[in-house]
Amino acid sequence: MTQQAVSLRKVLLPAEHGSWGFVLEPLLLGLLVAPSRAGLAIALGVLALFLARQPLKLAAADRLRRTFHPRTALSLRWGSLLGLTAAALFCVAAITTRPYFLIPLVAAAPIILVQFLHDIRREGRALVAEVAGATAAGAAASAIAIAGAAAPSIAAALWALLALRAIPSILYVRTRLRLERGQAPSLITPVAAHLLAIMIATTLWRVGVAPPLAIAAFVILFLRCAIGLSPIRRRAPAKQIGIAELVYGAVMILLTGIGYRL
Repeated sequence: MTQQAVSLRKVLLPAEHGSWGFVLEPLLLGLLVAPSRAGLAIALGVLALFLARQPLKLAAADRLRRTFHPRTALSLRWGSLLGLTAAALFCVAAITTRPYFLIPLVAAAPIILVQFLHDIRREGRALVAEVAGATAAGAAASAIAIAGAAAPSIAAALWALLALRAIPSILYVRTRLRLERGQAPSLITPVAAHLLAIMIATTLWRVGVAPPLAIAAFVILFLRCAIGLSPIRRRAPAKQIGIAELVYGAVMILLTGIGYRL
């Protein structure tokens, strides 16, 4: 592999592998619940924006430090290209469906800005930044659902369910990694967050905007948390924990998506 290819990969692909799960889960859930051509265009547009984040982050960080490297120009070119691609795809969606799908995306913009500001200051792994990024990603599912003619209440519920998946999971993974490093973090916060997620998901089911299978998914996530933070857990490296989270995320999306289709 050439140095140029390696540099391009570093410019385009985010260093946080877990971020792929948090961006792909909303896209898959939205398309499962309310599939449409416009929704597919929105999903591709969101994916383009996600890929634009890394080069734009690198370019903005270089400008903030008043430095200019060969990667700066490359980052600007690819960030601009991906941004224009996303805009074009959103225009295609707006032509073929109701433009109201933009509402959740616009609502998520300030949250995305919070994450981006942390990114360019090299604080992307801060809890606030991780929670902001994962929460904002859920807006994509709402946008896709609206494009697919789902009710606004269902679109809002999808965003809420994804936030309930993301925030407790972030707290769990951060706590689990500290345990694996031999530290003694508090276990109350991640466990309580998972229990709260089950309670809110149950409430959403009772008001008719979430399926019972979504509750089952959150129970599975709670059991994963309870066992993963207990003395009987199997020790695991960070990479293995991350891969397991992708699997749990896929299970949650499939159960929830199937539940809406039943």
